[in-house]
Amino acid sequence: MIRFLLIFCFSLLAAGTEQLTWEGCVQEALQNNAKLKFAQQTYDSYRYAEFGSYNNFFPQLTGTLGYNYGTNGVSSVVVGSSSTTPAASSNFLGTLTLSQNLFNGFLDQAGIEQAKAQRRAYQAALDQAKAQMLADLKTAYGGLLIAQRQVALQQEIIRRRQKNLELVELQFNSGKENKGSVLLSRAYVNQSRYNALQATDNITTFRAQLAFVLGRDEPGEYVLVEDVPLSVLDKQADFVALALVTPNLKQAIAQEQAANSGIVMARSNFFPSFNLNASVSQFGQEFFPQGSRWFVGANLMLPLFQGGKNYYQTKSARENFKAAISTRKSLGRQLVSNLKQAYVTYLEAIEQLKMNESFREAGVKRSEIATGKYNNGLMTFENWDIIESSRITYETNYLQSQLNLISAEASWQFAQGKGVSL
Repeated sequence: MIRFLLIFCFSLLAAGTEQLTWEGCVQEALQNNAKLKFAQQTYDSYRYAEFGSYNNFFPQLTGTLGYNYGTNGVSSVVVGSSSTTPAASSNFLGTLTLSQNLFNGFLDQAGIEQAKAQRRAYQAALDQAKAQMLADLKTAYGGLLIAQRQVALQQEIIRRRQKNLELVELQFNSGKENKGSVLLSRAYVNQSRYNALQATDNITTFRAQLAFVLGRDEPGEYVLVEDVPLSVLDKQADFVALALVTPNLKQAIAQEQAANSGIVMARSNFFPSFNLNASVSQFGQEFFPQGSRWFVGANLMLPLFQGGKNYYQTKSARENFKAAISTRKSLGRQLVSNLKQAYVTYLEAIEQLKMNESFREAGVKRSEIATGKYNNGLMTFENWDIIESSRITYETNYLQSQLNLISAEASWQFAQGKGVSL
């Protein structure tokens, strides 16, 4: 508890810093993360494309307004001459045309189904982008959080190493210790200062990573004042069931459905197309023309020979569908494997943290006892040094295991495709 209070105080003493919370970072990333914005905009594009796929089920109304000037083939007779000169005139034309397709080989319905499948695919891609953003945010946020704690720990180690050096020098001055022990203790002080410098540099690195995830142009001088929330690990995880609901597999299933619709669309070229048409026109040499005409009709178009184009398009669509099936099956197996690996890694990280916490507690207690013994001449410098160095190693390993746990939990959540809501 004392160390965490020191960490908190150290964070607040940093001049000109901005305090960030986990929830605040999540909301900022949802608004500004560049990759998430791209995924959202791409999804919106396909969502609008789905709306547009219904257009062929509605009548198509077209308006045309035209103007022409030139000869119309009508001859004008010139008096006293046998020659004729074509007359030039102005011609205006206004037309409204209404057409309705009644059948085109199921192309329109297949187009709608394909557009729906593509929209579902990019909905899954958006969900995957949310999961990726959350994993990236946890990794960067957790890295910065542990880096802050590492700086505080190194400052505490410097203080303790300096105090140990003073104790060794006192023993040396009283003739109870040798010069080598003094030099080694001084080297430990220098080493701890170097480690503190590295920890400070790590803060700069993780600030830059966090700024990227948050969508900030420049990394600021900020500190984190809240832990990363971790999920509870289910001891009875069903990896196959989890794989079925991942965004990656949903995307593969949607792409398979889109490829199946592509077969229907390719086959439609073998069927006739039947359309109804109606048109009304106004024409004349003055604007707006007064002459009128209209017509209604029906068109039946039957493709007889397209040079093999329809045949090979259909075969291509079938092979594309087979490839989509293979991709979906392969991806499903890979996702199950990824889930199992991420689960085991997270489980081991939980146990590693418990283990290192036990070592840290033991190291602190042994160090306190050993320092008292050395101060009273009941322990050699060599044995005391081993215990002191072990304590530092245990404390460092404990912090590293905290970071490992955050990273492992982020990977487990990402393997499941879990993100956050927009």
